[in-house]
Amino acid sequence: MDAIPGVPPTRTARLPGRVQHICVGEIVDQPDRPRRRLLRRFVQFVVLPFVIIAVLGGAFAGVWVLNERSDRPRAMYHDTQLMAAMQYDLLRSGLPGIEMSVDSDTGPVRVGNAVFFTLPGVRVDVEQRGDEYCVQGHDQYGDETEWVCVDGTGERPSLGAVEGEFSDAASDVGTATTE
Repeated sequence: MDAIPGVPPTRTARLPGRVQHICVGEIVDQPDRPRRRLLRRFVQFVVLPFVIIAVLGGAFAGVWVLNERSDRPRAMYHDTQLMAAMQYDLLRSGLPGIEMSVDSDTGPVRVGNAVFFTLPGVRVDVEQRGDEYCVQGHDQYGDETEWVCVDGTGERPSLGAVEGEFSDAASDVGTATTE
């Protein structure tokens, strides 16, 4: 091993082995430090932010899809409850209910003094079952409501959470207008 110029050999011999090699200019078992720093910075400033953005984007997309899936039957529930309330009003006033099947293709129907239009993609069926008139809604995605049966007594079906939800959709769609 070569001695370091200006350093007595006895002094060099007292340094630990690794330091002694560095002092004489030989790097043994030392990785390329600048390359390691570059790799660390690349992971820190490029890979990690990309992974975080990808995870957040995936979570956002998942929540969006679930929200859209849970909102799509709202129009169907709105029209079903509205028709059940109209049938209830007919029966309450002493008039018979009306059996029918209504969708956006059949156009508006008269129910008592009101005209009923369905929202796009919704079909509403009304059947007589004894003294009751039962209403069920279907939508274009294959969803359907439970049967809502009314006989003109008890409580009037209400729109509940979907009340006013579709009032701004269009003036002639999904509404009942009194003439």
